[in-house]
Amino acid sequence: MKPDYQRAVPDVIAALGTDAARGLTETEARTRLTTFGPNNLPAERPTPAWRKFVAQFRDLLVILLLVATAISALLWWYERDSPLPYEAIAIGLVVLLNAVMGYLQEQRAESASLCAAARRRACRPPTWCQATSSSSKKAIRFQPTRA
Repeated sequence: MKPDYQRAVPDVIAALGTDAARGLTETEARTRLTTFGPNNLPAERPTPAWRKFVAQFRDLLVILLLVATAISALLWWYERDSPLPYEAIAIGLVVLLNAVMGYLQEQRAESASLCAAARRRACRPPTWCQATSSSSKKAIRFQPTRA
């Protein structure tokens, strides 16, 4: 048997027991809601924050900088020409700063895409969504509304 999306429209309407012009009656809609549940897709499990942070270190350039940090630290340990391995510390701080900035940027982008998706669904967006007005450059918080 073909999936519903490959079948002819009259066949799908007949299989679902509905009318294309009128739709379902109120009682039939309630019955189907209690029988089958709401028409929602299961939510995707969010990626933990620590995995998003660790993912910032998977870039080839970052790996090369980490290798350079290790080489610099090993050379400092071998030569001991200064009290601290300043080069290794500097490179490590740059890599860490890059990872923090990349993580924060990814979080903001994910939050913005979730807010945009909430607006596209024409439903009440979550209270944590922020919209920016281009003219005033002020952040606008959506307030929860009473249903």
